[in-house]
Amino acid sequence: MSQNGEAIEELLAIMDRLLGEDGCPWDREQTHASLVRYLIEETYEVIDTINQGNMDELANELGDLLLQIVFHAALAKFQEEVEELVQAENQKDKFEETGDLFFALVNLARMEGIEPEQALQASNDKFARRFHYIEQTLETRGRKFEEMSLADLDLIWDEAKAKGW
Repeated sequence: MSQNGEAIEELLAIMDRLLGEDGCPWDREQTHASLVRYLIEETYEVIDTINQGNMDELANELGDLLLQIVFHAALAKFQEEVEELVQAENQKDKFEETGDLFFALVNLARMEGIEPEQALQASNDKFARRFHYIEQTLETRGRKFEEMSLADLDLIWDEAKAKGW
């Protein structure tokens, strides 16, 4: 990979860390709207540098502008995939958009250093443990699934979760 490619990969990795769960609180609170002023500011700085003919400084200013663009892109990608799924009008499109969303999640997981298959298996195991807890609880109480409302089952689920199941 070229030096430029490595620099872009490093920039993307930094942005992922900043926006990640343990990332920068300020960055994680930002929205497209809250970042507009920085995008405009950096754009004007690039234009000003070009107008001054200061080509030595132009690379720095373009880097600052690129950071803003990457920030917006990182915020937009996952949101875009979710919106496309919600707006899908037929089963075929919903199926395709669900796949795109999974793909985006897998890429996000990998960028965060998480093995997606292992994370999914851990989630499946956790679900099975909690479901088993619900089954045991209902048996102990002499109740059947068919008799329970979804709200009642959710309460037992939350109980399992609180107990670390």
